[in-house]
Amino acid sequence: MDGKLRASETYTDDPTYFDMAAECEKESEIAPAEHLDANHPLYILYTSGTTGDPKGMVRDHGGTTVALNYSFDATYDFHPGKNFFGAADLGWIVGHSCILYGSLIRGTSTTIFEGKPIFPDAGVLWGIIEKYKIHNLFISPTATRELIRVDNAGEFVKNYDVSCLEVITVAGERCDPASIKWLR
Repeated sequence: MDGKLRASETYTDDPTYFDMAAECEKESEIAPAEHLDANHPLYILYTSGTTGDPKGMVRDHGGTTVALNYSFDATYDFHPGKNFFGAADLGWIVGHSCILYGSLIRGTSTTIFEGKPIFPDAGVLWGIIEKYKIHNLFISPTATRELIRVDNAGEFVKNYDVSCLEVITVAGERCDPASIKWLR
């Protein structure tokens, strides 16, 4: 053994981590798809904006699908066969739009990570990238700053083969120049 901590070795025995394909195989029923109008509500996003008063923004199926399909093609050049890894909060608009809807609309594989990017150590994201041959990493500035805080010298990434990684997308809030430099 080379002493490297691998994602497959780290999480297989942990009951809080699930493999979606394995979970789906356990299901005995599959619900048929339901046909909806393009303007049928997809979700309601509540925001206070700059007023401090909560208001719901309704997103529809058709417009959201067209916009995400276009942006994932034009911005990310994402096509079937690519692997997308969303290491950001699924609960906010950029999170679920990019991590869940956008990559799947484009027909790509998506890996979702829920947790701190430094647990059990600062190599967890790099291990996932190596294991699933990730092409595009989507990360928040907050998660990036956590990685920097724990591994400022970038030692953990050296333990993994991340040569498959083509793009790192940082979004969700303003990212400071020092964090972008560290990711590069």
